[in-house]
Amino acid sequence: TSIAVAEDDVFVADAGALVIWHYVTFVKSVTSRYNPDGKLLGSIGKRDRERGIGGFVVPSPYFDVAVAPHGLLRVANPGAHRIEAYTFDGHFEAEVSWGKRGLAVDAFCGCCNPANFAILPDGRVVTAEKGVPRIKVFKDAGHFVNVVAAPTLFGGNRAGIDVAADTQGRVLVLEPGTSVIRIFSEKSS
Repeated sequence: TSIAVAEDDVFVADAGALVIWHYVTFVKSVTSRYNPDGKLLGSIGKRDRERGIGGFVVPSPYFDVAVAPHGLLRVANPGAHRIEAYTFDGHFEAEVSWGKRGLAVDAFCGCCNPANFAILPDGRVVTAEKGVPRIKVFKDAGHFVNVVAAPTLFGGNRAGIDVAADTQGRVLVLEPGTSVIRIFSEKSS
């Protein structure tokens, strides 16, 4: 359902298996050429009580992954209403994982949100929810910053809205079924 890339590391979110697959691509061969076949290093996020990993809860096909500027892997755990952080070797970073269920603007509502997310160049996280479609920005370990787009902007479209961030810090919102990409820029103070 999602792919994230960091140099030679590729992370693939698998909603069926409830894990993030970690591959290394472009492994140097003896001829010093790069091999695009890649190598599976393992999985991330499988339930492991000893390591403090609760496992991913993915009741619908929304399971997003991204690499943060500081090098941690960020994963939406939509059934748990959280954005979780992992090292590339699969260590769960509880102190920088965050999220809660609720209707409040700083929470995630419905059965399984955030549906999608993106990371701004400065590390802030932009989340997108389905059901009650809203786009929000969080910083650090889940401190709410602001709403980018309220549900009223999307009319009756309650499908999984996708978000991306560009290098200029703009938020791009793909609204399924409308052929529209909305671009939001932060207002200057």
